[in-house]
Amino acid sequence: MRDLASDRCPECGRELRLRLAEVDPVRGPFISGIVAFAAPAGAGATGVVGTALYLTDGSVDSRYILHSFVLNGSVVIISLAALFLWLRLGRWLRRHERRFQWMASLVPWAFTLIGYVLCLTVFS
Repeated sequence: MRDLASDRCPECGRELRLRLAEVDPVRGPFISGIVAFAAPAGAGATGVVGTALYLTDGSVDSRYILHSFVLNGSVVIISLAALFLWLRLGRWLRRHERRFQWMASLVPWAFTLIGYVLCLTVFS
């Protein structure tokens, strides 16, 4: 390829297209972590909005509304903070081998699962 003067292969005559691309563009583990942190953030935000709608109904206990706001608001804040941290760690994560990346992507899912279980036990 050195000193090639045209955009054709000297052996077969086919057109050559030179481009820069990542050798290994797999981003599955990174995207998996994003989904794991974004899902509870969305669920918590839905809970905050749903609780706000309950404010118009006088039949709901005010302690329930307060607990729901605190719990759902905490889920949103913690999830968004974790998502921000995960996004900051993206470049670091890509520097490791794929097996490590997938193992690391299990951490956000573990936190999400633990968070859902805690939320379920609080409202049970």
